[in-house]
Amino acid sequence: MKKAIDESKVQRMRNLVSGDYTSKTKIRSGYTKKRIVRKEGDIWEENKKSWTIKNGIKQTINKLDDVRLKNLTPLCCPKCNKRMKKEYDKFAYSHFTFCMDCLVTFETRIKIKGRDSWFKYKRSVQDANFTSWLKEVKAEYEDFLDSRNSKTLISEAGDIEDWNTGQSNKELKEKFNSEIKKVMERRNENN
Repeated sequence: MKKAIDESKVQRMRNLVSGDYTSKTKIRSGYTKKRIVRKEGDIWEENKKSWTIKNGIKQTINKLDDVRLKNLTPLCCPKCNKRMKKEYDKFAYSHFTFCMDCLVTFETRIKIKGRDSWFKYKRSVQDANFTSWLKEVKAEYEDFLDSRNSKTLISEAGDIEDWNTGQSNKELKEKFNSEIKKVMERRNENN
């Protein structure tokens, strides 16, 4: 019995001999997926996720990527190019965007300029710290007032405890604002 060679195999051999390695020997129909060529830095949406290509690798884009970049301490100081390997360098970079040695040099130059300029600088740093602290306290208190609306608490034993103090949120907010005013007045008196 004589076995015949399939026509597609013969065509494949002809293609190989002629050097046409990529041509097709069979025609097929059906689903073909679109192939999209992505380049470095492209951003696209796929399966309800954002994607990008960084250093030739496909990566997802997270909401916290920007925050991570801001909190990332570089290996070298951007001002003097010295290595930032100590813990106090990380502190100085997170607050002033340069290493501790540059911070000491910066503050020394301010002290050399005179006592008044040093006190102005010191006051500006303290004001910024106080403003940041006050903002955090207000945000925490707002969260407390929001969570206070649930007037019951379930203990570990499963008992339901009523923690209603009888004061309304409006009364508590007024009391808090009066306390903040007192703190501000005390601070202004000390200045």
